[in-house]
Amino acid sequence: MKLFQFVGDRIAEAILRDGFEDLPFQDLTEDGQVIKGVWLFDSPHGWQQELQGVSVYINKVMLAVEIPEDSLS
Repeated sequence: MKLFQFVGDRIAEAILRDGFEDLPFQDLTEDGQVIKGVWLFDSPHGWQQELQGVSVYINKVMLAVEIPEDSLS
């Protein structure tokens, strides 16, 4: 499965050099724990649908990651 992330130039360089970094999301689990991870999209246009109506900086770099589907959680 190919997944995508959209980032700025400097962040893309850091990801390519050091890998992705799990970051906290604003959402919490039902028991109040912070959710951490990497937000990836299943379409190169997915971010537009997911973030519709939210003011976002349109980033310059699209990263594509190929991973086995059975490794997704």
